[in-house]
Amino acid sequence: MKVEGASPETSLDKRISSVLWQVVCASSCRRGSCRVSGRHDLSIRMVWALLAVMIGLLYLPPAFGYVLYGEHLIERMVHRLDSGAKGFVVREVIASEINPCDAIVDGDSEAQAKKGIAWYRPAGDFRAEVQSGKAQNIYVAASGEALTIIDGKIRGTAENNLLRYTAPLLYHEREPLVERMKAMGIDTTVSSLGRMGDTIVYVVGAEYPDETVSQLWLDRESFLPVRLMLVPSPQRTATHAAAPLAMHLSEGRNAGATIDIRYQNWARQNAIRYPMRILIHENSRLMRVICATGVERKDSFPDDFFDITTLKARYPMAETIGGGEAAAQPTDEADDVQQTIEDFKKLYQ
Repeated sequence: MKVEGASPETSLDKRISSVLWQVVCASSCRRGSCRVSGRHDLSIRMVWALLAVMIGLLYLPPAFGYVLYGEHLIERMVHRLDSGAKGFVVREVIASEINPCDAIVDGDSEAQAKKGIAWYRPAGDFRAEVQSGKAQNIYVAASGEALTIIDGKIRGTAENNLLRYTAPLLYHEREPLVERMKAMGIDTTVSSLGRMGDTIVYVVGAEYPDETVSQLWLDRESFLPVRLMLVPSPQRTATHAAAPLAMHLSEGRNAGATIDIRYQNWARQNAIRYPMRILIHENSRLMRVICATGVERKDSFPDDFFDITTLKARYPMAETIGGGEAAAQPTDEADDVQQTIEDFKKLYQ
């Protein structure tokens, strides 16, 4: 490994060693002679070597090294993902297993998988469309709102928990992403080091190997996200009421689901870094595999492309009450969570 210059610790070690050597020599002189015999010289060298080893151990860094503060790690990640583009488009293949997804990416047109397209506009706007037969299924999340449109009708107005894989990919500034992480139940003041297979990772939100809380994992070398884990929390406070993913997953009759997302096969296309394969698990069960077949830069979007108000006016509600003026609402938050999961499945059917 190339060393650009001596570290402060190395210089300090040399100074300490020099002082200790002088002390040993001075002690020898006080015993009657500043001349050191061969046997005495060997003893002094052994003492000096032992002290050098002790000093080395004193300044030896921990096994994994220094761990950056959680928000600083997020800033590093954002810096790595910031391409300077105002947005980008991802062409996707969606399957329920890894093999069909990879097969279509490799050119196998017979594999059973759906094709879709996703638009990202930092900070925070996302739209996905999947063609299902003659129907165009749409999911939009923007400005703190969301809309799920299936078979030409609005099926949900809550953010889909299983589609939160987009969160680490949607921001080019630290502050809004930190707020987003907090809203999803991730404590950005906590960080640690862990392992994913043979890869050393930074863990934001948990002390590795604790998997009982929501957390974001970053590759230690590249600072790119490799895992996003969203865990139901038993606590609910007013602080989380605005965006309570972790909160409402644990309420009501449904005990909630742990969402585990893996980002794999990172690549750079058209100056955009993107995971070419994303695995989405619900309670350890693989729900969907999303494989990217192409990533393109996009610096402009139609004015109403992410406008949920416009989409609500354009598409009818799937269920209505009375004369059709209001949408039927779930009986409680647990029903709402279950409905978003079902909508996710239908969105990619």
